Amino acid sequence: MFDDSGTDGTTSNLEKFEQKGNWPFLLGVYMGINGTRDAYLIIDSPDCAFFKTEHIQGNHDRASDLMDCTGHHRIVNTRADVGNIINDRRTLVQGISQEVYDDPATGGVFVTSMPMAMVTGVEYGLLTRTCQENSEVWKPAAEIPCASLAGDWLDGYADYLTALAGSIEIQENSIKKNTVAIIGNMMDRVEADCLANAAELKCMVEALDLEVISTWLDGGSVADITRASEAEFLVSLPYGREAAKYLSERSGAEVIELDLPFGLEPTERWLRTLGEATGRQAQAETYIEKQLEIVAKRLEWVIPNKLIAKRFVVAADPHLTRGMIDLFREVGADVTLAISYGRKEHLGAESTIEKQGRTRLYHEPPLSRLHAIMTEEFQGSNPPDLLIGNSQAFEASAFEWPTFLEFGYPSYRTSQVFDAPFLGFRGALWFLGEVANRIGLLETMAPFRKKPQTAPEFDVRGLLRKQS
Repeated sequence: MFDDSGTDGTTSNLEKFEQKGNWPFLLGVYMGINGTRDAYLIIDSPDCAFFKTEHIQGNHDRASDLMDCTGHHRIVNTRADVGNIINDRRTLVQGISQEVYDDPATGGVFVTSMPMAMVTGVEYGLLTRTCQENSEVWKPAAEIPCASLAGDWLDGYADYLTALAGSIEIQENSIKKNTVAIIGNMMDRVEADCLANAAELKCMVEALDLEVISTWLDGGSVADITRASEAEFLVSLPYGREAAKYLSERSGAEVIELDLPFGLEPTERWLRTLGEATGRQAQAETYIEKQLEIVAKRLEWVIPNKLIAKRFVVAADPHLTRGMIDLFREVGADVTLAISYGRKEHLGAESTIEKQGRTRLYHEPPLSRLHAIMTEEFQGSNPPDLLIGNSQAFEASAFEWPTFLEFGYPSYRTSQVFDAPFLGFRGALWFLGEVANRIGLLETMAPFRKKPQTAPEFDVRGLLRKQS
């Protein structure tokens, strides 16, 4: 049912040092900066940290502006190396930070480091406060503590949001009635899928006669983010739990913890919980009834003809993985194998995936083991109908394109230029529609495809070279 490391429950000594099916801490921090259009990051590190922006800009996110052809980059590194790292570097880091802080285009400055620089003891938080003291214009500025050795990309994203929560000014008696700030929307790219998710969340909240005054994140500015200090309610999503708690402690707003509204039943539960917490149960039920009527009509043909009894493999972050498992079971399909791109702890103690018994779930398996897992699943006597996941999962599976639907981070082959939410009721319709269409394509192509598929020799080093 559940295996945390591999097909036989063991991990070899070599695999312990291999790249896992997960992403590094800094990548999550970059996503946060990328999702805040005038935020800048100073990273005390060698210049290799700068080039990691290419994992997002131009590959996963075609709308990203972390790098700029004029040199006005939003990720700025200190070019630390083995020669200068031993010197007192506070003046260097302070000078770079002050220059970025004073730029009129800068809405907020955040400073982090790689472990090799962090151990030198530079007080990055003090440097950000010095920037504020030395300037005539006050801007949010904060340190994002280095956690590259312990955290993953979801930790990096969450820690950026927590830094935001501690950096904004809080005015006394500034809370406005019936207002909401959404804390923890995953903005892994500034394209029409993530933008539409933010819009869908806002639409659902405002259907309950509440006003959304800030969403963390939605591609807006630092000034847009600071309005969260005036919210009466903080809707806390899984990607930003600590940020919501911290901001609540500072502003006095009420925190409403909600799961990710991915799928039909989770969206119903999301709306009902929000309605109960804000005294708007009637509005929530009215909205749910109206939306489910639309959903039922649009899925009336799709479910029995394209989805029932289908079997899927999914690979995404822990919250989306859990959401896909639940959604497919709602429509009579099943997930036989799930790859979670994140630490097991992100799902929390209340995770029920392991208890349901029908899905093999692996948390961040080594890449070579990932290939073995995929091969075993797709070359069995009853192979799944479709793999839904990120680019790395597809490359590790080494199977042909039609059996793959790209979804989640990273999506190197697909881009969204028109609204494509996957949260809320509209998001469930979009997602199920994409899956049904791919199933239809596979059925049409069946007479022309070779069966069974055979997996070519898998080259882990080659895959790592392509991704570096």
